[in-house]
Amino acid sequence: METTQEQDFENYRELSERVPETVGVLRLEFKQFAEDFAAMNGYRVDVSGDEPQLLFSYPDPENPEDPPFYQAPLSVQVAALQAESVQTMLAVAEVYETATAADAAREEEAVNTMLGLAEAYDVIMQQQAVIDDLTARVAALEGGES
Repeated sequence: METTQEQDFENYRELSERVPETVGVLRLEFKQFAEDFAAMNGYRVDVSGDEPQLLFSYPDPENPEDPPFYQAPLSVQVAALQAESVQTMLAVAEVYETATAADAAREEEAVNTMLGLAEAYDVIMQQQAVIDDLTARVAALEGGES
């Protein structure tokens, strides 16, 4: 059940000892950042920007003695990387489609060139037949005059 800020100041001793105007509020949805809270070893609220943001530190199993490093929630980082991955896959698909279309265009051009060459060959063969026929007639005429 959601409570108001005034109710929170009445119900929680730590808040009741403070002046409400000096306390900021960061509202979270139910179970928002649940995985981050489960995995973290510390958190802070960054109030340096326009909106306060939660920063988490996570244990480093290789260097457990290192001081905490606070960062954006891993769930947010993962979501951003997934979105970036989708954008990258879409860009790769677009490049592939462009290359495939270019290949198809080159293939169509090659087929058209081969068809053109075949038509030219047919015309040449027809002309060669006419030339052979005319050559035979000339030879017959020349043979008949002698």
